[in-house]
Amino acid sequence: MKHFLIIVSLVLTALILACQAETTPKTPTPKTSPYRAGITSLHTVEDQEAFLLDLFRRDQEIRLQMDSITQTFGYQSEEWVERQMAMHTQDSINLIKTEIYLETFGYPARDQFSELAVSAPWAVIHHWNVPEDRIRLYPYMRKAWDQGKIDAGQFSFFLSRTYRSQFGEDFKMEGKFWPEQKIDTLEKLLGLIN
Repeated sequence: MKHFLIIVSLVLTALILACQAETTPKTPTPKTSPYRAGITSLHTVEDQEAFLLDLFRRDQEIRLQMDSITQTFGYQSEEWVERQMAMHTQDSINLIKTEIYLETFGYPARDQFSELAVSAPWAVIHHWNVPEDRIRLYPYMRKAWDQGKIDAGQFSFFLSRTYRSQFGEDFKMEGKFWPEQKIDTLEKLLGLIN
């Protein structure tokens, strides 16, 4: 009888877990995102500019709210924790939108878009510290640097943040060096090039 109750308990536990797994919503990815259709239909520079400016606004607005909450209620207050969770949610949405945009159109060019619009993808990626996601975005950022759409300082900073998110410490390079030397070293350390 004791074995029968253990088996019934195990079966019921397995059924409950299976039901939960089926009803747990999956996190959207750039490939499955509901934002994909709207972003890929941005056919004019004006539409893309408006999209990029809105992306930048959303990225910065939530941070300004965090500053206000921190000053008003204090660091790690209940209101601060709630706003921190909202910021993480907004950042994940922004990252998905950014990746879809980069995949579809590439990095925005300085001669076609305003400075704020051009900085939007970089700012969004800058605020996301999941190493796997940053590595996945590396080809877009490398291409943007190769094409002169971001400068060596921005690309080096992207790689430095990627290094920190992956290894839990800041990258330090001794002596004097050119930004390109730092970029080359970081790409090697991160396993992005041989």
